[in-house]
Amino acid sequence: MDDLGVTGGGAGHVGEAMFNSACFYKYFCLDWDQLIYNLAGSEPDQQKDPSTYDHWKNEIQPAARKLAARTVGHIIRGAAFSTPSGKQNSFAAHNEPCGILVEIKKAKIPTSYANAFAEPVVRIGPPEEDGPDETSLEGRSVARLAEHVQAIRSAYSMDSELFWYSPKLWRYPFKYWTRSEDGKKDKQEVVTPNRFSRLIGEGENEGLIDAVVKAVGFEWSEIDRAIESPQKGA
Repeated sequence: MDDLGVTGGGAGHVGEAMFNSACFYKYFCLDWDQLIYNLAGSEPDQQKDPSTYDHWKNEIQPAARKLAARTVGHIIRGAAFSTPSGKQNSFAAHNEPCGILVEIKKAKIPTSYANAFAEPVVRIGPPEEDGPDETSLEGRSVARLAEHVQAIRSAYSMDSELFWYSPKLWRYPFKYWTRSEDGKKDKQEVVTPNRFSRLIGEGENEGLIDAVVKAVGFEWSEIDRAIESPQKGA
C-alpha cells in the first residue's frame, strides 16, 4: 500500500516485531598525547625562537592539557549516555550501562576486550538480591568481562591502571576467580581496587570521572567549566 500511494486507513505492513533483552559492549579509545598535540601544536624550536617556546610551554601546553582532561571527563559521560540507534523508535531502549571500565595505559597499545563476548552470554538463573550477581544477563556479562580482562592483563603483563564503575557496585563488583591449572575455581579477587558507584562524585564520595581526571593530573571540580581553547599562534 505504501508503494501504491493509497490514501485512507490501513497499513503497508501488518506483522510482529520481536523484542529481545540484550546487553551490549561498547569500546572507546583515546590517545592522550595526540589529543594534547592536536590542541597545543608542535613544540617550537627553543633555540631559534625562545619567546615563542616560553609562551607555548608556560601557557599553550598547560591550557591544552587542562582542556584535554576536561574532554576525557565528558567523553566518559557521553559514552555512558550513548546507546545503539537500532530500533529506538520502536522500543526506546535508552538504558544506562550497568558497568564502565576505564583503562589508562602507559604504552600506546589500544586493547578491546570484545573477545570476552565472542560467545554470547547466557543467563543461568535469577539474580540474588543481597550479593554479587553472576546469574542474570547483566551479572554474567560483567563477570565474563572481569575474567577476560584479568586473563589478558596477566598474560601480556599490561602496565595500566583500571577504574571500574557500576551503579549497583554491590551486585557487579568486577571480580574474577583464581583458578588451578585445570580451570577449577579457587577464590574470588577484585580486578581493581579503584571501584565507584557514582559516575561523578558528590561531596566526599568520589566518582569515576573524578578519579580518572585525577589520574591525568587534574581535579574535575576545578576544570568542569568553560575553558577557552589555547591559541597556538598567540
